Amino acid sequence: MPVSLESAHAATVAVRAGRALAVAQSSPEGARAWLTAQSGANDPAIALVDRAATVITTGTIVPPDSHARALAESTLRRSVLGRIETVQAFTRVEFHDPLMRASDDASGFWIAEGMEIPALEGIDPFVITRVPVTKIGGLVVFSAEFLKRAGPRTDAVIRRCVENALVRRLDASLFDGQAGDTSRPPSLVDSPTPGTGEPAQDLGTALSALPDTYGDQLVLVVSPWSVAALIASGMADSASLNARTGGLLAGFACVTSVAVPPGAIAWIVPPLIHLADYGVTVGTSTAPVVRVDTGDGVELHSCWQEDLSCVRGVFYVGWRKLEPAAAGMITDAVPATIRPLAPKAKRTTTA
Repeated sequence: MPVSLESAHAATVAVRAGRALAVAQSSPEGARAWLTAQSGANDPAIALVDRAATVITTGTIVPPDSHARALAESTLRRSVLGRIETVQAFTRVEFHDPLMRASDDASGFWIAEGMEIPALEGIDPFVITRVPVTKIGGLVVFSAEFLKRAGPRTDAVIRRCVENALVRRLDASLFDGQAGDTSRPPSLVDSPTPGTGEPAQDLGTALSALPDTYGDQLVLVVSPWSVAALIASGMADSASLNARTGGLLAGFACVTSVAVPPGAIAWIVPPLIHLADYGVTVGTSTAPVVRVDTGDGVELHSCWQEDLSCVRGVFYVGWRKLEPAAAGMITDAVPATIRPLAPKAKRTTTA
């Protein structure tokens, strides 16, 4: 789904407010003055400065404005969740909404005139499910001189960097097999199933646990590095499946994501997953030191001495599976997959 110019502009305005706070070292007055000097007193980012400063420093969740919503929509659209939603919609909910299982499992009945509607079916239909508030934080480091002196087009570059940080963690968390805790939702993939190298057979076995009513609503997710082998295996052809956008695989809708390991096939049934998001807030880090995990140890960098500034984005997003089989993954299902070079050691940056 293409991004409208209006939505893209609103998302960039949210980032510009965060950039202003970084330039002004978290001073709302200084941020407003810098924005006024850059683009005039009518810059819509000025109205966001106080709000962004309050949210990012206190962690308080307030109803998101249109700019925070636009940045969340832009971030989700670039993630694997957004790619899936272009094919099949998730069940969108609000955080902490008390939803009964009976609401999702409800079924209608034929009834005669004056007769009662039959009772609900299913196990524990009145169990309440909620999506707790969780958030992803992304820290992007720039030189303070760059943030101050770069032109207005730089706002789109900064926005892209913030979205990249959030999308990488979001996509990885969907398939990493980690249990949830107070800081994050559980992975949609509880425990991957080892494959036999026969993708059609492995996929059929794995999907047999799904309710029949959801067979036409599932979406497959594969690594772009697996597409060539899937075409060679006969499960797809080059006219129906490509490494960039996906297509059709074994007759099912399919998207690609580098978050899925090469050789694996994941599946998600969006209607069986509650998805909540509450916008992206952008501000600046006030920590004087940036800590970088190099893979071999930890480096500390002084923001003052090295003239660094940090733009921080916080994305409020979470999900919950309604059925264990609503998502899963088969590993080593695709033989002869192209294997990309091992990535360099991750450099986790915190402040």
